[in-house]
Amino acid sequence: MLHQIFNTKRFANYSKYSLLVNWRKKLFLTAGLIIAYVFVIVFSLKINRNYNNWEANTGITFIVASLIIISSAFPAFRKKESTMHFLCIPASNFEKYIYELFSRLTALFVFVPLMMILVGNITIKLHAIIEASRHHLLEPRYYTPLSFDILPNSEKGTIALIIFSLAIISILFAGTTVFRKNPLIKTLLFFGSITGVISAYVFYITQKLMPQWLGGTTGFIKSSNLNEDQWAYISLAGLTIFILWSLTYAFFKLKEKEI
Repeated sequence: MLHQIFNTKRFANYSKYSLLVNWRKKLFLTAGLIIAYVFVIVFSLKINRNYNNWEANTGITFIVASLIIISSAFPAFRKKESTMHFLCIPASNFEKYIYELFSRLTALFVFVPLMMILVGNITIKLHAIIEASRHHLLEPRYYTPLSFDILPNSEKGTIALIIFSLAIISILFAGTTVFRKNPLIKTLLFFGSITGVISAYVFYITQKLMPQWLGGTTGFIKSSNLNEDQWAYISLAGLTIFILWSLTYAFFKLKEKEI
């Protein structure tokens, strides 16, 4: 039974097959992200020659890369013909699911940061050399090297950011199994609509029935028997449950394709 769900050799063969089949798409996607990233860095240096703060650039670029990479999961589901071919590949649904999830998480949290630092610093140095040559400077201008330092300083803040990021990733990943066309746009619109409706409902309830909640989160916490740390743990636990639910839902949507 376990052999039918996951087999190391079969999973390795499927991973190799997926890389060989989709290497051109992955290459074009990587090249596109690198070109866009280089353009952003050069543009920042052009409009401000003393630009030395790369936190905004790295943060925005990482968010955009996250949206593109995660929303490109299960590319075979974009067409009926490729979906049928995907389902006929001799590998279990769990192996296909694990490959799509972990290949994108690896690309996002390992490959993207390394490429951003490498490409970013090479671009900065080349720009300084070209700038010195054009303006006949004795030596290239010094620019602060780029570092991938977007995590909060506190441990609690880092954990909260990671869990929140995983929650967004799980939503986008589940969306790729639900929507055939434009899964990124449709997932964002759907989740945004749900969030807007819930927020409007909560605001209506607090305004009409419990106006003391309008004092903000601090006022609500003070009116309860829990402190801020306890509420933070409850929120993180809720997000963790939501992540597990989203990933489980994505897996069962994958199995549903077989029907």
